[in-house]
Amino acid sequence: MREGYGQDGLDLLFKAIVLSKLTYGLSIYGASKADLNILECFVKRCHKRHYIFHELSIYNLLEKSDNIYIYIYIYIYIYLFIYLFIYLFIKLKTGLGILDF
Repeated sequence: MREGYGQDGLDLLFKAIVLSKLTYGLSIYGASKADLNILECFVKRCHKRHYIFHELSIYNLLEKSDNIYIYIYIYIYIYLFIYLFIYLFIKLKTGLGILDF
């Protein structure tokens, strides 16, 4: 009888615990090129030891993480713009001034 997690379980655990903390920490910490190279070697070693299914790149993960933050900011600004537009439209439609409450 085999004990422990299978490959799919290890892959899921590694991505959920290790990669999530790495990508979050790197986006906050702002690592140097030397630090990123150390982490890149760590991720390659984890792939070699079969903790993850596919080979990953720290640089690609950081780029994806940065793009997600950019999209979140864009959605927030669009939401605020639409909310302000609707608010001003209702205020003007009801005959109240913009600053009247």
